[in-house]
Amino acid sequence: MTKLGSARLIAVLGYSSRRGGDELHRVCAARLVRAGREALPGDTVFLSGWRRPRRPISEAELMAGAWNGDLHQVLVDDVSRSTYGNVRAAAAAARKLGVSEVVLVTSGWHSRRASVLLEAAYGDRVSLAATGERGTRFARARELVCWLVVPVQVALARRSR
Repeated sequence: MTKLGSARLIAVLGYSSRRGGDELHRVCAARLVRAGREALPGDTVFLSGWRRPRRPISEAELMAGAWNGDLHQVLVDDVSRSTYGNVRAAAAAARKLGVSEVVLVTSGWHSRRASVLLEAAYGDRVSLAATGERGTRFARARELVCWLVVPVQVALARRSR
């Protein structure tokens, strides 16, 4: 990868249901639309999300197939299996590219935890571009439970910078 210096990394976090399937989840589609509004010429779009068991294709690959922004370099991370993994991979890509800023694209209900983790993994050159949809009760409850491990993940992410 070439050093871009002043360009940004637009990091789009994947989302899928546990049911599987081979279509882009509506939450993921909304994140892609938001990323499309954020991305500028010269930015690199980073799509992150794994392939669940019984799925033929990863979340990241589904997003790449649906991405409309022809003017942007697109990187696909299809191995990160969690928010923590997504943001660590995005931070590593941003450091390798030498970008000026990382723009985190995720859902509003997920944005606080994801941005805390990305800031720990990358530093203070992070901004947030959240979608407006409200998460399901299950998604919001899962977010609350996930906060229990955030202090440990923050410490690990800071140590790996």
